[in-house]
Amino acid sequence: MATSKLEIYQRAILHCKQTPVASLSENNEARRLCDVHYGPVLQSLMEAGFWTHAMRTTQITVNDGVTPAFGYAYAHDLPTDFVRKYVVSASENLDPPLDYQTDSRAYLIEGGYLWCDATPLYLRYTSSDASYGLDLARWPERLTEAACTELAYRIVPKLTGSSELRGELVRLKQDALGKANTYEALQQPAQTGRPGRWIAGRFSSRRSSLDHRRA
Repeated sequence: MATSKLEIYQRAILHCKQTPVASLSENNEARRLCDVHYGPVLQSLMEAGFWTHAMRTTQITVNDGVTPAFGYAYAHDLPTDFVRKYVVSASENLDPPLDYQTDSRAYLIEGGYLWCDATPLYLRYTSSDASYGLDLARWPERLTEAACTELAYRIVPKLTGSSELRGELVRLKQDALGKANTYEALQQPAQTGRPGRWIAGRFSSRRSSLDHRRA
């Protein structure tokens, strides 16, 4: 069954042990609280994982209107629906990726641009577009449950005032997000030979101190 905004509201309110709304226009506090927190909850979830249904690959080209003062040679506009970077490459098949530790042509995401010495670039990323990440009909059940428990956690203080219930929801939402991320990780092909976070951090720190903003 496809996920809907109403279903997320209803399940979140049930997690708060309250009577769920029957429609998105119902005039009560539970619905109004859901209205306030719904958008931020979806945004936080898009930032919290690499969801298969939200992944999008596109070619990004240099912005000729931006002249770097120094540093990288080219500034590329990030897509308007960009949430989280997965892979950047100068190859349309994304292999090899432009990683600091595997290629001398490093890149930097700063100030709304992707700075690099190569162009054009190919970017795979988490998208918040209505046809990708925010298309609820494509959400797996584990992600839906993560949204419901996160929304419940945010509305429960005002809705019930129960600190005990909020403590329970902390555990529920962490567990739900963990299961959603585990499920999504299994949908991706196995990757070998990629360096760990510690190595990536050491290489990236060498370049992150450079300022590549436009003149």
